[in-house]
Amino acid sequence: MPNIRLPIEVKFILDTLESYGHEAFVVGGCIRDCLMGKIPNDWDICTSAIPSEIVDIFSEHSIIQTGIRHGSVTLMINLQMLATTHNGLEGRKKYDITTYRKESNYIDNRHPDSVEFIAEIKQDLARRDFTINALAFNPRTGIVDYFNGILDIQKHIIKAIGNADERFTEDALRILRALRFASTLEFKIDIDTDSAIFKNKNLLHNLSAERVANELNKLLLGDGAGKVINQYLFVIDEVLPDLVPIKRFSEKHFYNRTDILSHTLNSLDFASKNLIIRLVILFHDSGIPFCHLKKNCTSHLNEHSKMSERIAFKTLSKLKYDTNTIKIVSELILYHNVTILPEKKDIKRWLSRLGEDKFRQLLEVKKAISLTYSLFTQENVVFLYETINGLFIEILDQKLCFSLKDLAINGKDLVSIGIPEGVEIGQILKQLLDKVIDDEIENNYDILIKAAQKHVF
Repeated sequence: MPNIRLPIEVKFILDTLESYGHEAFVVGGCIRDCLMGKIPNDWDICTSAIPSEIVDIFSEHSIIQTGIRHGSVTLMINLQMLATTHNGLEGRKKYDITTYRKESNYIDNRHPDSVEFIAEIKQDLARRDFTINALAFNPRTGIVDYFNGILDIQKHIIKAIGNADERFTEDALRILRALRFASTLEFKIDIDTDSAIFKNKNLLHNLSAERVANELNKLLLGDGAGKVINQYLFVIDEVLPDLVPIKRFSEKHFYNRTDILSHTLNSLDFASKNLIIRLVILFHDSGIPFCHLKKNCTSHLNEHSKMSERIAFKTLSKLKYDTNTIKIVSELILYHNVTILPEKKDIKRWLSRLGEDKFRQLLEVKKAISLTYSLFTQENVVFLYETINGLFIEILDQKLCFSLKDLAINGKDLVSIGIPEGVEIGQILKQLLDKVIDDEIENNYDILIKAAQKHVF
C-alpha cells in the first residue's frame, strides 16, 4: 500500500460514510501529491451517497449547501467532537464531499447542461481532466486507477482522459490547467493532449477573466514557468497577447545578448515564487517593441518602462486582478530600470519614494533581471545586491529617517512657530526630509526647527 496518511478528520468522514453503507474515497490531486512525496493542500472526497444523505449523516456538523444542486456539499468538521479519541483537536475544518456523477454536454465550454448522480466511481473518475488527477483511495480498497494515472506520474506525463478534444471542449479551462501542471509539476504534456491544446486554444476566450487569472497565477509560480510559457506562447497569447511581440522582437543591446522573450523567461527562473515579483518580470519589457523606433538608446530604455507599465495595467485590469496588485506591479515596472547605488543616501531616497515593502520587491526584481545580463557575471550581480540589501538592513536597524513620519518635527510644530497652515507646510517638511536623507542636517527637533525658522533649504 502506498504511503498515504489521511488526516484524522478525513478518515472520520470516510469511515462514517461507509458505516452507513456508502462508498467513499479521497480523489484527485491529493493522491497524486502523496504518490510524489508531497503533502496535499486539500483533500477532496467523493461518495456514492447523494447530497441529502450526506446532510443527514453529518447532521451534527455544520454544512454549506451552496453546491448541492451539482452534488457537492461542504462539510465543516467540528474537530472537538473527535477529541474523545484524538486529544488536542480544536476548531473546524472544511471539506468538500461530492456525489459520484456524470455530466452532459457543456453549453459554453465551461458548464455542463446537467449533472446525473451515479453509483459507480469509475464513471465519476472518467469525467475528470487528466489521468494523474483521476485517482481515488481509501484504506480498505487502496488506490483505484482506471486510467493509468500512476504510470503517467512515474513517466512525468500530463495526459487527458479519453479524447483530449472532448475534454477541452467540455471545459476550456483545462487547457490552462494542463499548462499549469506542466509548470508546477515540471511534467511533459502528452503528444495527443498537446495537439488538442493548440487546436482548441481559441476556446480560452469563453472563460471568465477570474478563472483565467487564477490559473495563470499558479502557472507563473511553478518551477517550469519559463519553459512552459516559451513552449505554449501562442496558446497563452489568447489571454496574454502582449508577450508574442517580445518573442518576435530581436533587438539586442549592450547589456543583453538574447531576444527580449528569452531574457524575460530567464529572469523568471531567477525570481522567487512571489506573484507580484513574477508578474512584474513577465511584463517589464513588454513595451520595448512599441518604442524600438527611437534612435537614441538611452531614451528608448527610459521610455519602454512607461509603455510596459501601461501594458501591464491594461492587461491586469482586463483580467480583473485586485486594485492593490495592479498598483504595485505597475509601479515596480515603472521603476525596474532605475539605478540604485550601493550608498545609504541613495537607498534612503528610494525608501522615501517606495516604502520598505516595495523597495524590497524592487531589489528582487532588479536582481533577477540583472542575473540574465551578459555584461555582468552572476557573482558581481549577487555581490552588488547583497551590498545594497546589507545597507538597507543597516538603515532599518539604525532607525535612520527616510519618511515624513520619522521626521523629528511635524506640521503642528511648524504652525507653532508661526508658519501658516497650507501647502507651504508640506513643502517645508519635504525639503527638511530631503536634507535629512542627504545627511545635510541631523534629524533633531531643535535643529530642524531652527532650519525651518531660517528657511535654510
